[in-house]
Amino acid sequence: MIANSTYVTFVFCAIGLTLLLSFVVIFPWLRRPKVRLDLLHLNVSVFRERLAELEIDYQKNRIDQDDYLGQKIDLERQLLAAHDIDDSPIKKNTVKRVPRIVIGLVFLWIPILAVSGYFYLAGQKNAQHHALLDFWSSQEQYAGIADDLMTGKVKQPPIDIANHGFELLQAMQVNAHKHPFDAQRWLNLSKFYVVTNDSESALACLAHAYRLAPEDNSLAMMYAQMRFLSEQGKMSALTQNIVSRILMQNPHHEGALLLMSMAAYRNQQYDDAIDWLKRLKQVHLALAIPSQTVEPKIITQIDQMIVDAERARDKLHTNSLLKNHT
Repeated sequence: MIANSTYVTFVFCAIGLTLLLSFVVIFPWLRRPKVRLDLLHLNVSVFRERLAELEIDYQKNRIDQDDYLGQKIDLERQLLAAHDIDDSPIKKNTVKRVPRIVIGLVFLWIPILAVSGYFYLAGQKNAQHHALLDFWSSQEQYAGIADDLMTGKVKQPPIDIANHGFELLQAMQVNAHKHPFDAQRWLNLSKFYVVTNDSESALACLAHAYRLAPEDNSLAMMYAQMRFLSEQGKMSALTQNIVSRILMQNPHHEGALLLMSMAAYRNQQYDDAIDWLKRLKQVHLALAIPSQTVEPKIITQIDQMIVDAERARDKLHTNSLLKNHT
């Protein structure tokens, strides 16, 4: 009911403004020309002023009666001559009124063009209007759960909105931009992007979170790992600086040691990769306590990685010798 009344009000206002615009445009054409009357009044006014001055001069004996009568006759002749010029056919034809049919057509076409322009623009913007309405609807519906996800109050969205991931993502994006200096929100937003397989957006959110909290080693490690994966297994200077700083603060950081070994292996620096892997193995063994031993599977995997690195090193050395011999 409210929507209908708003629509009716809008239509009436639009019609009223269009008719007002039409009237404003054609109003000058409806006015009668007053050029001739204005000129005639001006001539009469000048004649009266000069005649009054002449009478004052005559009463004060500045001029005699003959001069007075002669100048008065000249003024009357000038007034008659100006009136004859104003009534001449050439003068009358200089001012023409716009035909009524032209005025009617203009008054009719202004509303038609206004309505046509409105519907044309409405058709062009219809998709954007629907998108904007959908956006605000999703904000109203999912803003609460988005804030809970961004602050870590809940880890997973409710099952009933699992099929509305796009709307939930929009709400999370707005939530992050409302709190641009909260690193935790940007970190959680990056995790959501990872779930949706949007690695580029996830990396951008992680980069922003890292700039806000570079002292958070857990966040820094996640950022370094994602950069390493996005760089096709190559470690850039920035990634290496992040990992090196983490190792300086914590030489036994398992994730940093593993990432350094993988980068060295990809760069065919097998000796360095073996050293990093051995350090990683020692860290795991040092964590073993009588009540909780290290899982043999982890040690086996590290040993296998060391063996693979040694084989790759030996193969590279052999190929180099054959190449030099050839």
